[in-house]
Amino acid sequence: MVTAGSGLLYELCVPHSAHLTPVAGRVFSSAMDDGGRTRFPSKRDAWLTVVLWIAAATCLASGVAGVAADPSLGKVVLLIVLADVAALVLWILYGTSYTFAGDLLDIRSGPFRFKVPVADVVSVEPSRNPLSSPACSLDRLLIRYGTRQILVSPQDRSAFLDTLARRGTRLARAGERLLRS
Repeated sequence: MVTAGSGLLYELCVPHSAHLTPVAGRVFSSAMDDGGRTRFPSKRDAWLTVVLWIAAATCLASGVAGVAADPSLGKVVLLIVLADVAALVLWILYGTSYTFAGDLLDIRSGPFRFKVPVADVVSVEPSRNPLSSPACSLDRLLIRYGTRQILVSPQDRSAFLDTLARRGTRLARAGERLLRS
């Protein structure tokens, strides 16, 4: 069963200096700390949530209508497949998160997993790139690491950047960016 979970979105309006400064440790309200593991849920855009719920409902309605019109084995199999597709869509929507565990950033989006070595992070910058990624919002961060990059959309962007800066090697905060110093 897929559930939305409960929680409040806290918006932090903290001005950041324009020059590079190391990040001091602080306690964050929307990140969940579990014995050295800090988890950040993905921010979810309302429009994307509506679109994905409509897609999931359409899959289920199509399958149910097919079985109601013709209860053959083929239509029942189709209903099962469409129900699985609907579950996958909702799993991705509500199962996207970013967890710092040791020296790794573990990115989960439904059944998809990505592991980013924090020591390999070169830079982080804001992005609105709509490319497919483990991010449920267009309010994204582009993380460059090694020769790769990935887009994420943590609910508490500021706390995510601070946590990454603390765990990263030679990363310094510059407003909404992290740069290797």
